[in-house]
Formats: sequence, structure tokens, C-alpha cells
Amino acid sequence: MGDIADFVSNYANAQNYFENKSLILPEKALTIFVPSNTCVEEPIILSDAQAAIEKIFIILEPGAQLIIHDIRLQSAGKAVRDIFIEIQENAQLTYFYDQATLSDAEELMQCTAEIKENGYFCFVPIDTGAANFRLTCDVQLLGNNARTDITGFYLLQKNQKHEIITQQQHKAKNTQSNLSINGILRDQSYCSYRGNININENAANSIAAQTNKNILFGNQARAVSIPSLEVKVHEVQCKHGSAVGQLNVEDIFYLQSRGLPYQQIKQLLLEAFLKQAFVHLSDSIIEKIHFRMNEFFNE
Repeated sequence: MGDIADFVSNYANAQNYFENKSLILPEKALTIFVPSNTCVEEPIILSDAQAAIEKIFIILEPGAQLIIHDIRLQSAGKAVRDIFIEIQENAQLTYFYDQATLSDAEELMQCTAEIKENGYFCFVPIDTGAANFRLTCDVQLLGNNARTDITGFYLLQKNQKHEIITQQQHKAKNTQSNLSINGILRDQSYCSYRGNININENAANSIAAQTNKNILFGNQARAVSIPSLEVKVHEVQCKHGSAVGQLNVEDIFYLQSRGLPYQQIKQLLLEAFLKQAFVHLSDSIIEKIHFRMNEFFNE
């Protein structure tokens, strides 16, 4: 486990950073500051012990590398988390956000990331908890060749109501963004997704993709998916798509003809539907998520 104490706001350069930007830290804030060319080999873990933290600043100087696991499992009541990320030249950050708070909780999470030249940001939100949840993610690709991957999923049941809003903002040449967030809903659960890709006039030769797909079980689960594009330059590659439906009947029939029982077929198809989120995760994290998925599928 990475030691937060090595990188929090007592690091000398962190104070200079905020003074130069004329920023004042709020009381309930945490700053994670990784100096130039520093590779933090083990993930930094944020857990329910940091649930009261409302503001997190993450600054990676040029060439720095960091992985963060933000794990929310036991929080109750209403919680707010606002994260600001600055990824400087050639730096890399992977942020795994596991939102599985108690069923009566209300969670609001906002993430803003600024990525400079050749920087990379990977964001993996896994959303299974809280009665009411809102995630807002705004990624700004500010430097040439900046890249981001946003891959996650949600599993909703009972009366859960969740909202996801994303922005992929391309503001420099040769930038790349790829977003894929899929969901499975049952009972009376509801999810709304709204995503926007914005490629401005300075972002020639950029590549952007955005996908949101939903599988519904029963007649009362609902999902609304609204992807959108704003492109102000010709030399780009862009695509977006959304889908809301049920498991493919032909796939089920084919696997049943091979002797597989329906429950196993359902689990195999749903795991394949969500697998894009696992690419950036460690084996230990995947094992824990699989356990939670099995509970969801078998209830």
C-alpha cells in the first residue's frame, strides 16, 4: 500500500503549488502531490476512514505515476466528494472508484481532470451502492497527445436511482479519449446517463469514442442514455452510441442448445457485457468485484 503521508499536503512543493494559483484549501481537504519522475509502485488507498473528506486535490508533476483505489463500502447518510486532478507532462494516473455504500446512503461525486502534453488518465468507476448517486466526470485534454480511458459499470436494483454525467473535452492536437460505461438494472431501479464529446478548433487529428449500454431485467427497471457530440474541426475521428434492452434471445438459445443451464448462461453473458472495466484493474480487485457480481446475479 502506498503511504499517503509521503505525498500529502505537507510536501513542500504542494504549498507552493496552491500559493501560485491563489488557491485556499478548504478544511475538509486532502492533497496528494507526486513530484517529478516519481513512480509510486503500490496503490494509495482511500477508504471509508476518509469519508469525511469533501475535497481532494491530486497533482502529478512531469513523469510521475500513481494508482489510487478510492473504496466506499460502509458510508451511510449523505456524502459529497469533489476531486480535482492535474496530470502534467508525461505523467500517468489510474483512479479506481468503487462506490458500494449502504443501501440508504446518498452519494455525490464530482471529478475534474486536466491532462497536459503526453499525460494519461485512466478512470474506472464501479457503481453498485447508495439509494441515490450522482457522478459527474469532466476530463479536459489540454496538451498535445494527452489521453484518457474511462471504463466502468453499474449494477442497480430495488429502488436505486443513479445519474452519470460525463464530458470529454479535446482542446489540443492528437488527443484521444475513450469512454465505455455499461449497466445492468433490475426491480424498480433507474439510471440516467448524459455524455458529451467536445472537440474544439485547436484539436485536429483527435480521436474520441463514447458508449453507454444497458441491460434491463423485468418491466419496471428503466434507463435513459443520451450521448452527444460537438465537433468544431474536420480532421477528427469520433463515434458515440447507446443501447437499452434485454439479453439477446438468440445467444441464450444457442448456449442452451450446448447444454448450459439458464442461470449459468445469464451470468456468462452479463460478465462479458461488463468485462471492459477489468482491463485496468489488478487481479485482487477483480476477484472482489466478481464476488459482488455473483451476489447480484444470483439474488
